[in-house]
Amino acid sequence: MIKKWEQLIVESYSRDNILHLTSICTQKCVFCSHRFNPPEIEVFSPGHLPLPFIKEMMDFLDPGRTVRTGESVSRVIEGEPFCHPDFFEIIELFRSCYPDTPLEIVTGGDRLDEDKIKRLAELKPLSLKFSLNLVDPILRGRFLSAKKEKIEPVLNSLQIEGIPYSVTAVAIPHLTGWEALDKTINLASRYGPEDITVYRPAFSGKAPGNLIPAPAQDEELEKHLEALSAQIKTPLLLEPARLYDFIPRVVGVREQSPAGKAGLQTGDVIVSVDGVKPWSRVEAHLALNKAGGKRLLIQRAGKEKELFLQNGSNSCSGAIFYRDIDFRIIEEIKETGAREKVGVVTSYGAFPLLQGGLSGSEIELFPVANRGFGGNLNSAGLLGVRDILQQAGKAFVEKELEKIILPGVMFDRRGRDLWGLNITELEERVGIPCLEFSG
Repeated sequence: MIKKWEQLIVESYSRDNILHLTSICTQKCVFCSHRFNPPEIEVFSPGHLPLPFIKEMMDFLDPGRTVRTGESVSRVIEGEPFCHPDFFEIIELFRSCYPDTPLEIVTGGDRLDEDKIKRLAELKPLSLKFSLNLVDPILRGRFLSAKKEKIEPVLNSLQIEGIPYSVTAVAIPHLTGWEALDKTINLASRYGPEDITVYRPAFSGKAPGNLIPAPAQDEELEKHLEALSAQIKTPLLLEPARLYDFIPRVVGVREQSPAGKAGLQTGDVIVSVDGVKPWSRVEAHLALNKAGGKRLLIQRAGKEKELFLQNGSNSCSGAIFYRDIDFRIIEEIKETGAREKVGVVTSYGAFPLLQGGLSGSEIELFPVANRGFGGNLNSAGLLGVRDILQQAGKAFVEKELEKIILPGVMFDRRGRDLWGLNITELEERVGIPCLEFSG
């Protein structure tokens, strides 16, 4: 009989294009999202997956999309890919099956060295998402339990071998001080990453109180990174972004990219692409990343300017936008609301965007907090059926709704949340049909 975690891995291979290798990690980060999970949620940690199983699963991958390994997108915990004993045999097998399919490897970097990076360079096309977090050796040991003391030679080797990579760091200045964050970003930017993303620290209510930053740190972090961004050439992002509108403003431009060569700059607003106005950041991103040449009308410092953008064969423009909501989803919700009395459940983070997108309609919005996890988490993907029932269930009935629209990211393919509760249980409790949407 197939195990539940095996079924989840099959789904991740076929739906998410994730090449699962292992759930074992070589670091123990204080901010790890798996350390303080509520004990009732369903997550699985099967260890190193056997090589024969991985070989069998490779048939489920879609060669027309980028394949990722080391990134957790399901209830199966993802670990450090390079610690799998058969890592290079697996990647070489993958490359023989899919010679032209891009591969993205998410890594903490502990197992990387010059020889392994040279070997990786022979297996292109591939890129790395480097969870760097801290570069100070003492702080890496204290807050990441990282064994790799000096990370600079690894960054240098990646640049020498021409392996594209991006850097991520969780901001914990309340624990390390601001200097540690600055040092990490400045060092990384010297070795040619495509971009650097800083994540706001988020902890569940199970985490020790000293790990959760004061609310005031959020605004201070935004101002700090805005000042730092002006000092480096590498695009510097802050996630999750706080978005209150759909203005398609460029948040970063990768060096030597088609967008950079066209003259696009950070802060530019995309007014039109080949005469068509993009209504959101998602639309602008899709329009700019289509193959071939296109004429852009942008707004910069209050003045409009025309640019010509010519994408290469990979259709990547190199212009970076924060992700908002695909306006096609907004239109679908509005169409549903025109036929029925509809309520939409959202996280507090997405509430301002949905409020703006659905303005002028009679659709009711119901922001719901992550009480099941607690702490300072604010994510639609971590909401549960109980959260919705406790915070909005009574209002659904009182307002006589005919349909409830829920974030699809809450549920797995069988309609279950992280606690194993099904969407049908919500429907039965409130007596109203529910519909999932993905933005």
